[in-house]
Amino acid sequence: MKIDTQILKHHIHKKYMSTDIAQPTYAVAIILSDNQELLFIERAVREGDNWSGQMAFPGGKKEDSDSGLEFTAMRETNEEVGIHLQAKDCLGGLLDIQLRKRGLLVPGTLCSFVFTSKETKFILDSNEVENAYWIPVAYLSNPKNIGEYIFQRENVKMNLPCIEFEGKKIWGLTFQLLQHFLGAYAAAAGQLK
Repeated sequence: MKIDTQILKHHIHKKYMSTDIAQPTYAVAIILSDNQELLFIERAVREGDNWSGQMAFPGGKKEDSDSGLEFTAMRETNEEVGIHLQAKDCLGGLLDIQLRKRGLLVPGTLCSFVFTSKETKFILDSNEVENAYWIPVAYLSNPKNIGEYIFQRENVKMNLPCIEFEGKKIWGLTFQLLQHFLGAYAAAAGQLK
């Protein structure tokens, strides 16, 4: 089923916004294609990168020259996968999350923006992205595809929800952002019935 993006836009609401602009801030783009698929990247393995090798939405750190966080998401998407997002295709901000490391709050906020895109071919920046996937929303929203990711670092072990796709696991912040998007998507789909 194809969702009316104007109805979806109505269901996208910013859940939290950091007012501390001195914090490092990151922005990601949740991109919905005309085929009702979302774009995910597999981050390149890099030393010192906390999200190295993980599945994520395209995005990165706000630069001083960025006009705003929506622009950061658009710029980073272009740099990482070669897709040129436009402000007119932004449906809105979805969720801002205070960053944590080992369960403790750390300076920084991750902001997310939902875009639509007719452009589906990507050119990967191999320094930042190992691979990219368009994953159907129907697959992502099917409860049968929710599994478990075992997170283990030092003496900490946690079982976290995830979605596995082609042997890759979507978990953590990306899973949390995805669940908020899927909630808005389901609400928009409900209005079409």
